[in-house]
Amino acid sequence: MVADDVPTVRLGLSVLLNRHPGLKVCGEAHDRASLLKAVSALKPDLVVADIFLQESSGLDLIGVVRNLHAGTKVLVHAGLEEVLFAVRAVRAGAAGYVMKSEPAATVVKAVRHVLKGGIFVTPRATGSLLRQVASHADDGGSRLQALSDREMEVLRRMGEGFTSREMADAMHVSIKTVEAHREHIKAKLGLSAGSGLLRLAIQWAQGARG
Repeated sequence: MVADDVPTVRLGLSVLLNRHPGLKVCGEAHDRASLLKAVSALKPDLVVADIFLQESSGLDLIGVVRNLHAGTKVLVHAGLEEVLFAVRAVRAGAAGYVMKSEPAATVVKAVRHVLKGGIFVTPRATGSLLRQVASHADDGGSRLQALSDREMEVLRRMGEGFTSREMADAMHVSIKTVEAHREHIKAKLGLSAGSGLLRLAIQWAQGARG
């Protein structure tokens, strides 16, 4: 099944996958609630999902899906930079990560690879991750890697214009917890002012979505 909050993306994925032999889309979901309901009812072999859905807690959603039906694999299909999120997604229980900017053939390749029991990330992401490990480069990307999954989610939502209250509601935590995450992010990134954090969040979110 496919899950995305953009109708044209859901349609595109369904048309793409249904026209390939051996693949059949059994259902669609547009938000967290419809995704969990569909997984419980349909028990799909694979969910191709943008995990950053409305009312979704991001990477945590992967574990929720797996707990509903252990036989369901999750392939993350998102717009956020693979180099930063692929390892985090796999660590959270996903069977792979493919960016929305990848060609249709890569999406099909990823789906087939995951259904055969593999874990999929593109060679570009693999190469970038290996270079980071080898060079220990202290650039913006490596500093972002130091953030926890929750801190990355707060940074993403800040860049997308969420207020602290909206982030707290979406993440099902208190405003105090959100503010604590913001302070931890500033400390890890070496930022003294909140304005600097907001500028970085906006720049990074725009680049990740682009």
